[in-house]
Amino acid sequence: MIIKKIKVNSRKDIRISKEYVNGFSFIQLRIWEFKDNVYKPTQKYIALGSDNISELIHGLELTKFMESDINGHT
Repeated sequence: MIIKKIKVNSRKDIRISKEYVNGFSFIQLRIWEFKDNVYKPTQKYIALGSDNISELIHGLELTKFMESDINGHT
């Protein structure tokens, strides 16, 4: 099930989805490319268990904080 699409550029998306395989659920972040007039998934992806989502969010928030600190934005 696709949860969110993030537009990277005119030919690429990052899609966040919840997947189920063999009774296990996980979150997948995968790059999709526009080829032959349709979006197709690439082999580039990250799969995380639900217990790792908070750590990922925390890491992304730290990255945003560090970027604002470097560029002088708050």
